Amino acid sequence: MRKLIKIIIRLVLAIFVVALIYVLGILLINTVYDYQPEGGNYEVGAFQKFPGLEAGRAYSVISWNIGYGGLGKEADFFYDGGRMSRPGKKAFDQYCKGIDMRLISFDTVDVFLLQEVDLSSKRSYNVDQQKIVRMLLRSHESLFAINYNVQFVPTPIFDPMGSVVSGLQLLGKNRMVSASWRPFDRDRSWPLSLFKPDRCYQLAEFDVDNLRRLYIINTHNSAFDDGTQRDAQIKMLYAEMQRAYNLGH
Repeated sequence: MRKLIKIIIRLVLAIFVVALIYVLGILLINTVYDYQPEGGNYEVGAFQKFPGLEAGRAYSVISWNIGYGGLGKEADFFYDGGRMSRPGKKAFDQYCKGIDMRLISFDTVDVFLLQEVDLSSKRSYNVDQQKIVRMLLRSHESLFAINYNVQFVPTPIFDPMGSVVSGLQLLGKNRMVSASWRPFDRDRSWPLSLFKPDRCYQLAEFDVDNLRRLYIINTHNSAFDDGTQRDAQIKMLYAEMQRAYNLGH
């Protein structure tokens, strides 16, 4: 009996030690490679060949969260109370084919604001989605900003999301005079911040009759919180818009 108890105790201790090493290893790796976007300016020289915007003319803009091709009708996403971190490969390919066909059918749209476009992530089978979008919309110039770069997301426990590199993609076919991407204030403390997106937004300034500018923002605000983070992000965006409006744009 004592021998059995010793075996059980050793087994429990072994499981505890392995679990502890697993958790500490994840924390260490994610801390060492913690991504903290600083923002920056894009090179917009390629846009100079495009026509500027004309006052009084209608232009079209599509804002679309493509959900990295993994949030179709059959998805059971764990953040929404489900169990899956990604769909099966067959369903993923089907979702992506549908997204691609829609983008091709929308090729006459002037500006695209896309969110959750993956570069290299386990959840999207390491498909470079921003490259595919750029190829599908060759009449548009593309700007990309990473807002989610985590070495390993350990949830859900039995089907971890793993590595994630994802971001925002803005595409346009009119002349830009300036474009940048800017981070929101970091809204979480360590260690939770190691596993969550580092939210940012893209700001594009389009020329209008060589007199004024049209400001267009591409953003993907916090979704799974009590509203505090979203409120802070909205205030930053409002201040950005107010500055442009005060300058007469």
